[in-house]
Amino acid sequence: MFIERSGRDTALVEIKSTTEIKETHFKYLKEYSSIIKDSEAFCFSNDERSQRIEGIRCFYWREGLLELGLG
Repeated sequence: MFIERSGRDTALVEIKSTTEIKETHFKYLKEYSSIIKDSEAFCFSNDERSQRIEGIRCFYWREGLLELGLG
């Protein structure tokens, strides 16, 4: 999902149902973030740990919505 944000980088968001996020879960997100300039990559899941994996910001889905100002 691509979300354009006024005055900020485009948010690239991938949503997973897993309770334990791993870098193998967002192959395409990494690919898109390298192609789309001025973007910030996020992965939302059921994993309750916030973390950054290879430049991708990972959040529990409700926290991720708040981070993007959507919740």
